Amino acid sequence: MKLAKCLKGVALLLAMLLCIPWANSNVRADSSPSDSSSSSSSYSSSPVSETVVARENKAADTARTTTQIITSRIMSVFSPKPSKQNLVAGLSSGDAFEEQGLGLWGLGAYSDTGVNKSGYQSTNTLGLGMFGLDTLLLDDKLALGVAAGYENTWSKTKLTGYTENGNGYSISPYAAYRVNDAFTLKGILNTAFSDYDVNQNNQNYSGVRLTGDISGEYAWVYENLTMALEAGFMYMNEDFNHNYEDTYLGEGRVSGRIGYGFENGVEPYFRGTYYQNLINNNRAHLEDHLWEGALGLNYYIGSFAISAEGFGLTNVDKDTLGGSLLVRFDF
Repeated sequence: MKLAKCLKGVALLLAMLLCIPWANSNVRADSSPSDSSSSSSSYSSSPVSETVVARENKAADTARTTTQIITSRIMSVFSPKPSKQNLVAGLSSGDAFEEQGLGLWGLGAYSDTGVNKSGYQSTNTLGLGMFGLDTLLLDDKLALGVAAGYENTWSKTKLTGYTENGNGYSISPYAAYRVNDAFTLKGILNTAFSDYDVNQNNQNYSGVRLTGDISGEYAWVYENLTMALEAGFMYMNEDFNHNYEDTYLGEGRVSGRIGYGFENGVEPYFRGTYYQNLINNNRAHLEDHLWEGALGLNYYIGSFAISAEGFGLTNVDKDTLGGSLLVRFDF
């Protein structure tokens, strides 16, 4: 009798355990904080997880683009220039705004991302505008700056037709320290406040995204060639209201850049970057790395510089195409 009761108890326990994944798969993936207890397999197979995939990718793409913009600005100041170029951009311009020593810059960027994986497909677009100013201290070794930005995001999931349109503003203090003529340390903090409008069930919501980025870059010149190697780490967390679970990402990267400076101030360049996810709540189990390639052109006109860049990111699950235009007045 005792053996029979034990067998019945074991059978009941097994039945309960088998029912848990089935029950979780019927819970809306983004409905409440308790969603975090859902099994990972439910996100891989449930159509409603498309909204989670789109939301996580949108936050990561926006944070990554913002840090890339500011990093590029910093290195436009500290990177060495070919000696044969007749340039006054960057540190060499010296007396901009007389004794104020301010650098000004503005940038617009746009990207379009497609996610294509069994169980969910989505499209995300990002439009970003930023304006910043910075100054040099400690015998031109330390740069301190702040940037303000506006971002517009849009995403659509293919199976459910769910769409989100986001508008937000951000503030980004940043700093860089030139250890020597070749090596620079950089740090960026970004806080963004966004509102999101959706087309289903009137579930509009808002979010606060915090991003931190640290990196080191070594740059050098050989005749008219400019070259650079960078290693960095970015951490992003976006906290949503309306009981949506927040999303976060810790991402490492290594990057290389090579350009050629002509005497008329034109400098074409190529940049390649590898991104590796190290910390994330990637509940959709998307590929955890990205490859990026970018072609760009700098044109220096006195203390002014114009930079245009086209870029693409890819892995087995997603593809991104985009571009940016930067106008700056250097020190």
